[in-house]
This record gives sequence, structure tokens and C-alpha cells, in this order.
Amino acid sequence: MRCPLQELNAKNEDLEKTVEELMNRLNDLDRNSNSLQDNPENEKRAVQKQSIVLTGIDDPYLGQNVPNPFVDETRIDYYIPESLFCGNESCRITFYDRLGRIIYESAISASGYGTINVSTKNLAEGVYTYTLLVKGKVIETKNMVFQK
Repeated sequence: MRCPLQELNAKNEDLEKTVEELMNRLNDLDRNSNSLQDNPENEKRAVQKQSIVLTGIDDPYLGQNVPNPFVDETRIDYYIPESLFCGNESCRITFYDRLGRIIYESAISASGYGTINVSTKNLAEGVYTYTLLVKGKVIETKNMVFQK
């Protein structure tokens, strides 16, 4: 029979062997990792990295009305870049009925972000369109649904 001290020594030797094996594995992994990084063939499989520069918005924008459909009021956001702002009322949002007739035109008086709040009065239930025009050019057209 072994004495407790001999048993502890045996366990300690086993643990030391396990630690040595694990250290060898770690060293092997480290060497393999370095060789993978240094191999140009692995660049094809590597994750691509990009650097980008964000700049200001250069294009006009017309948002979808919120809420849509709407009952009493709705909101439309838009953006006109300073480089495209005309100042002579040729930047506008035009509203049309389902037959394509103009029912209202709203001139945009300044560049940048803006919001138009739309209220209804004597308007029939249905689908209406609105268009952002900048310097006479149609930028975008959206539909909005009015419900009573």
C-alpha cells in the first residue's frame, strides 16, 4: 500500500506531464498561426478589410409619409442639398389626386432637412401621390393613402 505522500507525488507528476503536453500543444498552435499569417496564399481566404469615409448627403431625398395610411394628418420628410437648392421656388413638393391633377404645391424655402405636415380638409378617401421636384426635375414620387 502506498502512503499518502507517495500518492500526492504520483498525482503531482501526472499533472506536470499534462501541463507539459498542453504547453507543447499551445506552442504548436502558435507556430501554426504565425505560419498561416505569413503565407500569401492565405490572404485569399482572409477576411477582407475596408476603410471608408462617410461624407454628407449629396442627393435630394423624399421620405414616405408617416403614418401611412393616415386619417387626419401625416408627415413627410425631405432633404435638399445646398448645392442643388434653387431659392427661386423651383424646389417644391407637388400633391396629385388619383387622376393626376395637381391639388397642392408646396415651395421649399431653404436647403437642408425639412418636414411638411399634411392635414386634410374636404378630401375624398383614396390614394394620392406626391413628388419632389428640384430645378424642375422629378426626384421621386411616393403614394399616400387617406382614410376617413
